[in-house]
Amino acid sequence: VPPPAGGWEDELSKEPQRSRSMSIDSNGTDMSRCESVCDTEEEYDFDDDDARSVTSETAVRRPKSAHDYESALERLRAKDPHLKHIMLRGCKLGDEGVIELANALDGGFKGLKKLDLAWNDMTEKGCRVLCKALAGCKNLTCIIFNKNSIGDKGAKAVADLMKPEPKITKVELIGNKIGEKGATLLVEALMKNKKIKRLHLGGNEVGDAGAKQLAELIMKNVALRQVFLAHNGITDKGAKMLAHAMKVNSKIDELDLFNNTNIGEKGAKAIDDAMNNPIWFVRLPNQQTTAGLIGSLT
Repeated sequence: VPPPAGGWEDELSKEPQRSRSMSIDSNGTDMSRCESVCDTEEEYDFDDDDARSVTSETAVRRPKSAHDYESALERLRAKDPHLKHIMLRGCKLGDEGVIELANALDGGFKGLKKLDLAWNDMTEKGCRVLCKALAGCKNLTCIIFNKNSIGDKGAKAVADLMKPEPKITKVELIGNKIGEKGATLLVEALMKNKKIKRLHLGGNEVGDAGAKQLAELIMKNVALRQVFLAHNGITDKGAKMLAHAMKVNSKIDELDLFNNTNIGEKGAKAIDDAMNNPIWFVRLPNQQTTAGLIGSLT
């Protein structure tokens, strides 16, 4: 299973294969497995009022998604009931634009399900204001803040959003300069959350200390299915703690440790021993595979 030809950014819109798997790699810094996922849905809603008087063939169809900033603001301010997804990846909004978006939410927008603000130069300032506004979005299921700079303080804002156990099932915070402190705050918020299924912290700075906290989360939260920790400075020590967590919670489908170059044979072997089901694939950094692993793809 070779890495994708494009950079890891190209993978952000692809759906990963669903299987119980663990992956370790140090294949440069492309972070090819750091993909972002929110389940795709139909792009349009029927207008319910119009649908009462016309056939399905002629009913007015309105887009569920807003893909440009001005359209998103306009539809939020108009309380458009058909707006479900705000997809503003790469718009470079900065904190000013993010805060204006938060203000447009005006205490909550019940129809909103997905929010993608990846690559928008958002810092913890914008993240704090936005998360407070999102607290009123009771049907929100997926948030993507990848490749911003929210740091540990921004992670705290996301954690505060998660504490009341909303409907959010997927949280993606790739490449946000989140360290041990931020990881700990997220873990504390998610420890008893029964909805969360996917947590993506690839490309951050959680290290072994953060891996320890996340291992605790894996052990205690049986709702969680996928944990992505690629490129986080994790070593054999952290890998062993995560391996122990995998033994305790067999519900985990995927644990991603790509590009943690200091995970050696001992850490990989510990993970291998912890797996209860066949491994999809494993890539090890600059070494031969240990017993039981499918093969080295480095």
